[in-house]
Amino acid sequence: MWARVSIYRGDDEQVAQAVELFRENVLPWLREATGFRGALIMNDAEAERSLAITFWDSREAVTDPDASGVALRDEVSATVGSLLEAQELYEVLLTEDLGPEDAAGGD
Repeated sequence: MWARVSIYRGDDEQVAQAVELFRENVLPWLREATGFRGALIMNDAEAERSLAITFWDSREAVTDPDASGVALRDEVSATVGSLLEAQELYEVLLTEDLGPEDAAGGD
């Protein structure tokens, strides 16, 4: 499995808008994408820095810009005015189930 880590700069309002757009528009599309395995979004409000991590079956899936939603990612970033600082790819070596709870909004 592979992960694409996208690092963004943005304030609380931009992050909230981006998460809403991701949940409503991007996730449904990604769920239909070949090789998509899941996603995480994390935020450090103090630093105005967020990480969006998407997980993919293979390196081929994560590096295919059409199949992996690069255009959608860029559209969300442009819509809310956040800055994509970096994108990195990692091979996933270990995962642990996060459980059934929805962490959105939790501490």
